Amino acid sequence: MTNTRATDILSSSRSGVLTKKNETERLNKLILPLVKKGQSIHQIYVNNINELMCSEKTIYNYIDAGILDVKNIDLPRKVRYRPRYKKPEFKIDKGCRINRNYDNFKEYIKKHPDTSIVQMDSVIVTRGGKTLLTIHFVYTSFMLAFLRDHNSSKSVIDIFSNLTDVLGLNVMRKLFPVILTDNGSEFSNPKAIEFRGIKMETRIYYCDPGLFIKKELLRLTIN
Repeated sequence: MTNTRATDILSSSRSGVLTKKNETERLNKLILPLVKKGQSIHQIYVNNINELMCSEKTIYNYIDAGILDVKNIDLPRKVRYRPRYKKPEFKIDKGCRINRNYDNFKEYIKKHPDTSIVQMDSVIVTRGGKTLLTIHFVYTSFMLAFLRDHNSSKSVIDIFSNLTDVLGLNVMRKLFPVILTDNGSEFSNPKAIEFRGIKMETRIYYCDPGLFIKKELLRLTIN
């Protein structure tokens, strides 16, 4: 793949949420019925944060711009209350990288050299639509791929929940002791995957931006 092509794909994956019609329809399908039931945008945002994959302020901006079917007149509280400013960057758990960065990963592997490592990533099929979740078992060179309708945190959490239901907790504990992934917002709710009940069953770590994961994992394996 050429550098230009790689740059185009990276730029495409980071573009605005509503770059595709089906993404607009997805947000309308989620937000509009709840507004009609009398729920505020804030309430909808808090209860559906893993599916919305955008900030509360962004939703208000889309409504102001007429992108969504929800209109300002449908939001009487918006006339009286000014939405609080939120940073445009979306992160479900702002502290998700604390004790989960790549240095923490290397420290853990150094102390537990026999630990099996799983590499997790997203592959965009259509921008704003279908996305693959890839799960690569490094030491066996075996990969699973799950097709998701949208690149949301909830879709990732649902896959691990379904795997736990099918395989059972003991098998999941053996298969997924450590997961190394990138900084995508779909992976920014690590506790929902790490904890099953009150006990941590899986450890999630984040690679540094631009890091060639496979090369580093190979080096760790050899050493």
